[in-house]
Amino acid sequence: MNAPPDRSRQAGTESFFRIIALCWARPRLLLVELTWRWLSGGFLLVLTALAALKIAALTGAAIEATGLFNVTLESAIADPARASVALAGSFAILRPAVMHVALGLAPLALFVWAASFAFGRSAMLRLYDRSLPSRAWLLAVCEAARLVAQTAVFAFWYAALQWAARYALGPASDVSGPQTGPQAEPNLVLYCALVICITIGLFALWSLVSWSLVAAPLIALLERTSFARGFIRSLRAGRVRGKFVEVNLSMSMIKVGLVVLATVLSATPLPFESVMQGASITAWWVFVTLLYFAASDFFKIARLFAFLEFWREHAAGQEPPRATLPSDMSLQSS
Repeated sequence: MNAPPDRSRQAGTESFFRIIALCWARPRLLLVELTWRWLSGGFLLVLTALAALKIAALTGAAIEATGLFNVTLESAIADPARASVALAGSFAILRPAVMHVALGLAPLALFVWAASFAFGRSAMLRLYDRSLPSRAWLLAVCEAARLVAQTAVFAFWYAALQWAARYALGPASDVSGPQTGPQAEPNLVLYCALVICITIGLFALWSLVSWSLVAAPLIALLERTSFARGFIRSLRAGRVRGKFVEVNLSMSMIKVGLVVLATVLSATPLPFESVMQGASITAWWVFVTLLYFAASDFFKIARLFAFLEFWREHAAGQEPPRATLPSDMSLQSS
């Protein structure tokens, strides 16, 4: 007699895609999520744009003198040394002003986003399940911790790109000190290869470990405990931890697919550039960008509810081969 097929590997992904279908039937969930994200993000974007315009007004003439505006893709490939000198000179001009503005805006951005996250995400979770407690302060702390961790990863990525530039492009790329890499001549191909490998590697690593920062606040809400306790519980989740990792990796693949799709859609007007120029093509690119963000936010909601239901099954001592959502009725009713 043949043994029943082992569905433990498929259960997480199968449940995730089932929850995606259920979330599609509740558009109000996405509407609430987009409202708080786009209002707070739009406010921060306006502040960033104003700061960027001020920096451009102060440094535009100096950057133009470096010859950066004359660098094209063809000229960079033909003469990488000249392109790297122009980029390094422009970066040396921009870095002090950008760092000054970033240090000033960072605390405000963290506060605005964490506060918006706390109340917006709490409202969305309560819309999904009224039995969940409203603990906005807990969600704010959890989101602030996630942002700090993500900023640390970004800082490491930036430092790694600087090393790649010094190693592959030579002395011209180093604006902070003497050359340390062995490359005597700029090697643009090696630099691009290093950038791609570093970026993909860190992206995969973040996908493997960031699930705990998503699961921790949900566990803390369900068990009425602290964020620290929820984080520890997520790391000791047993078999359900495999589902968390599996869904998080699926989310990473979905994000890559969305980026590819957005890139293709952005390029579709190019064959018709003779009739689609100026404002019309800009409007199309804005539409594609907003569509990408809306799709990304939708899948983030689905991941959130998948984690929520996985932990409920785990807490109830169930490991079904297929997800059975306790809140199916509430998902299907609006």
